[in-house]
Amino acid sequence: MTCHLSGARSGSWKRYSLFAWILCLLTVAPVAWATDSLLTIESAQSPQQMRQTNDPALAAILGVQMFTSVHRVQTHADLLSDQLDVVRIPLGDGRVVTARKLFYRTTATGSIWRGEISAPGANDPGGAKHEVLVDELNSVILVRNADQITGIVRVGGEVYRILPLNHGGQVLVKVDQTKRGRFDEANEQGELVIRKDSGAATMESEVGPRPRDGISTIRVMIVATPLAVEKLGGNAGLQAQAALVIEESNQSFVNSDIPTRFESAGTYIVNYDQLPQADGDRLLDKIESRSDPDLGAPTWALRDEHRADLVVLVADIRSYCGLATLNSSKETAYGAVDWTCFSDGTTVQHEIGHNLGADHTPEEAQGNVFPFGSGHQKTSGDIRWSTIMAPYCSRCSVINYWSNPYRTYKEAPLGVVNVSDNARVWALRAPVVANFYPDPVEALPPYAVARAEPSAVTGPQVVLLDGSQSSDPAGGALRYRWEQTDGTPEVSITGSSSREAQARVPAVGHSMIFSFRLTVTNSDELSDSQTVNVSAEPSSPAPVAVISAHEQVETGKPLEFSAAASTGNQLTYAWVLPGFTPANSSSQRLNATAPATAGERMVQLTVRDAQGRNDTKTKKVRVVAGSGGGEGCIPTDPNAGLYPQWDTLRTYVGGDMVQHNGVVWRAGWSSRGISPDKTDAFTLISHLPVPWQTGRPYVAGNQVIHQGKLYQAKYWINTQPPGSAWTLLGDHICP
Repeated sequence: MTCHLSGARSGSWKRYSLFAWILCLLTVAPVAWATDSLLTIESAQSPQQMRQTNDPALAAILGVQMFTSVHRVQTHADLLSDQLDVVRIPLGDGRVVTARKLFYRTTATGSIWRGEISAPGANDPGGAKHEVLVDELNSVILVRNADQITGIVRVGGEVYRILPLNHGGQVLVKVDQTKRGRFDEANEQGELVIRKDSGAATMESEVGPRPRDGISTIRVMIVATPLAVEKLGGNAGLQAQAALVIEESNQSFVNSDIPTRFESAGTYIVNYDQLPQADGDRLLDKIESRSDPDLGAPTWALRDEHRADLVVLVADIRSYCGLATLNSSKETAYGAVDWTCFSDGTTVQHEIGHNLGADHTPEEAQGNVFPFGSGHQKTSGDIRWSTIMAPYCSRCSVINYWSNPYRTYKEAPLGVVNVSDNARVWALRAPVVANFYPDPVEALPPYAVARAEPSAVTGPQVVLLDGSQSSDPAGGALRYRWEQTDGTPEVSITGSSSREAQARVPAVGHSMIFSFRLTVTNSDELSDSQTVNVSAEPSSPAPVAVISAHEQVETGKPLEFSAAASTGNQLTYAWVLPGFTPANSSSQRLNATAPATAGERMVQLTVRDAQGRNDTKTKKVRVVAGSGGGEGCIPTDPNAGLYPQWDTLRTYVGGDMVQHNGVVWRAGWSSRGISPDKTDAFTLISHLPVPWQTGRPYVAGNQVIHQGKLYQAKYWINTQPPGSAWTLLGDHICP
């Protein structure tokens, strides 16, 4: 076991350096999406065909082992706007996911769209009071930079990334989290990547000035080597992925209830000709040194000019996803990240977490000035996850949250008090790091963060609209405005110009989404907005199916079934009656004729209400044999009473319906004086067996009883069974 000391450098997430053939997903021909589809997968190409590309970014991506599938895609960046409420994204394996917009924001070079994918159990209103209601395992973030779209799609814990290419277009890659490296692995010489920084202070007692709005703003600068930029899709790809990194970092603070935000101090290309698969520790040595002419001096000049509190170097690094100095001073507030992990959603946050003083495990944190500063994991149950700083965990998904024992994710705590509490580290260190450089003097827009608690309601309820995590880069006061943007009827909002407001969501007759937009404005009259959604469901209880019927019936006899005792709102009914006639029904009540053979039958009733909720019940009915002849063998159709008795004195024409001997008949042509069971002028309509009669013709489907056996006619026949024209269905209790 290796413990981190103050100022130690931590190597994180070792990745394999061996190249492997990339197995592409089953790629289908382009699907005929609607014209407003945001992303289209191009025609299938084999790995060999794709490797013939002259695009250095695509060639590099194909050599990354953790990218288990690679699909070329075309995106339609002009569709990414505030009016895009729903996005459909094909995953390349035949699946298409749908995400609903959570918020949209424009940037200096494009825009950012964040959405959530519907999933069972998401936004469960029954969660704990401090439950995080954004399901990061089922989410989408898209960043537009000029005509390119970069993003991350998370589906049930699976991770897909949209990465830019140099020569236009993008690729959709699936990330195998198990192929990412571990933390604190030995390097190729067998040494652990750990180093003390003699200049680091004991930061537990060092407290920086608190910002006026209570939120620390840390300026982060990103620099990249030309080799890394080539693999990232050129400068446009670098800029788009940098915007994604800043956005995901700020979302991690919102998720974890940490009063900190990152502000971009710029993204730049440094003129440093690095070697491929460079030593990350060596790169950090160079970039931290003001006297290094190749990398350190130019980077320090940029940092001083743009007042960057922290700097992240993106390069082509051997063995590790990232490196950073632990518990950094201003002089060592640097991190190095490999290009493959740069925009994966958590690596940059992880390395900056080391800069602040956060560690991987409780054991390592014992050697740190913050013994409570480790990450947290949930390693059991169906849903397993690791927070940003936690080490590799089998079958765990890395979620965009810092450990915080006072917050929960899917009803599980995000930390342990005095053991795993990154939020406490940020509370102590963020004000210090945020003042490594004075705040920029230029006017910047505020940052809106809108929350709703609860975010899912049943029946009428008051919802708290909370904008308290909104911030102004200059620390100035903000003006707030809440307004409803979607959902009917109109909702009454109390305190619409306050940081916290109350929305009285009314009762609804069907599922409804109410959207509320928060707009914050600072003293420079610059504004920012974010929309939060509240889902509303009717307050009616779930439906309950109830079957009312006798538990026993004789063969061939009618039995009444009723669902009238079922409860629910605007119910529909679906009966399944094996062997009975009819065998299916959508009526609330029905009379069904029992099967001709004895035995147990399982009857099923399903009721469904107006909200699509359903309930199913079954009931066992015993079908018993009658007395064997006599009255029990006389066929009786419960519908026979609806038709007149056959009259020997009447002339019947085609289409006339009559009852005779307890069953229903229909005339095919003119007939008089000959009973329906003695002539083929009549067709048997009742769906139940009748005793076979000499000279009586039968048509296909008619069932007859003869000598204790049940037969069915294959076609028109007037001879007695058995025979080739008859199918034996089994024994029958009647002679």
